[in-house]
Amino acid sequence: MPLPRDHARAPARAADLLRSGPVPAEAGFRSARTALRGLLRPLAWTWVSRVQGELDSLPHPVDEPRQRAVGPNADHVLIVGNGAAIGFGVTSFRLALPGQLARSLAVRTGRGAVVDVAGRRGITAERARGWVGDLGLHRYDGIVLTVGATDALRLLPARHWRFGLEALLDEVDRTRDRASVLVVLGIPPVQRSLHSSGFLGDLIDRHALQLNEITAEVCASRGLPYVMPDMGYRAEAMSRGAAQRIQGLAGDLAAVMTPALNGVSARGLATSPRSARGIIEAGQDRQAALDELALRRERNPRIDQLTRMAKLAFGTRYAAVTLIDGESQWYKSAINLPDRVIPRSLALCARTVQQDDALVIEDLTTDPRSPAPMLEYGVRFYAGVPIESRDGYRVGALCVLDDQPHAAQDFDLRLLQHFAIEIQRELWQEAAAVE
Repeated sequence: MPLPRDHARAPARAADLLRSGPVPAEAGFRSARTALRGLLRPLAWTWVSRVQGELDSLPHPVDEPRQRAVGPNADHVLIVGNGAAIGFGVTSFRLALPGQLARSLAVRTGRGAVVDVAGRRGITAERARGWVGDLGLHRYDGIVLTVGATDALRLLPARHWRFGLEALLDEVDRTRDRASVLVVLGIPPVQRSLHSSGFLGDLIDRHALQLNEITAEVCASRGLPYVMPDMGYRAEAMSRGAAQRIQGLAGDLAAVMTPALNGVSARGLATSPRSARGIIEAGQDRQAALDELALRRERNPRIDQLTRMAKLAFGTRYAAVTLIDGESQWYKSAINLPDRVIPRSLALCARTVQQDDALVIEDLTTDPRSPAPMLEYGVRFYAGVPIESRDGYRVGALCVLDDQPHAAQDFDLRLLQHFAIEIQRELWQEAAAVE
């Protein structure tokens, strides 16, 4: 849609008038600026609809928004907002920012990574402030905040952006754990087609740059890392090489986040999200997550199949999927083990739940903490990896056990983690079906 001729003559002046800073003293200039903004904003709303329509025609992910890179001591990260969080241009979150970031972090840290995304199209900084409090930010080791694309399209005044961003960051700080890593991602250039009018798009891009300058200032004043994306300008190009551009952005984010995540992991802070995930007496949130998975205690054929496959893959005599609350452990699946509830104090899987990594006991007879009933039953070897609720709490374990001791290096623990991830998905689907 071509713009009216009067608007087409005013790009330079419009950019000047939309700059933030002290309001000029001249009443005439102030009135002119106010009038021009009022004239441009309806066009900006038209532009928002046009851009959203073009984005709707692009591929976008339809699979599960949680992505994982298998490895020990996994870091949990949440991407929240719009823009890069939505994943336009690819059909799977594996190729979108969650998957790319998980793999980039795993390569840099040597640990595993779990990346969730909470994306909402059209979210503004003001509206995001009332939304982030419900996302459980305290559960994550790292948070990537990406908002502002809609604010730039709306030509939100710079002073309003600064106020909204400050308020949003205050809310994020209030609800996240202070040991977590918070990174702010800048506003990318507007994705516009070759056939769209150039003036308003150029004006929005210049305005986005101004908002990004404010974002960088605010982050610097708070000591927060800031990353500016370079995602390209043309909507037609989004489908060509989108995964490669996202991979570059993920690499930039991982480079910024890795040192801080390494620091938290190395210090092993008792109050960090990493530690809280394994505290069995973590309170109502963990118990609610466990209750959700325990709604159906009858056997699940698919989980039984995966448990049996794990047993066969490792050549052990026993295998089990356990869930653990504050008092006891019970089996969701058990192969060659008595199907019964046992006290938590006698459960090897309770030790697994309390740590990030796999627990391997090569010979239970040499481990002073091994429960006597396991030895009496003839179990000599144990290897277990945690199973998490959708909220990230470690609520149980997948374990393989044998009546002969084994060396830890003879077992591929990454394979055991892959089985655990598949079992997690089955548990979550079962819980969702009950709801």
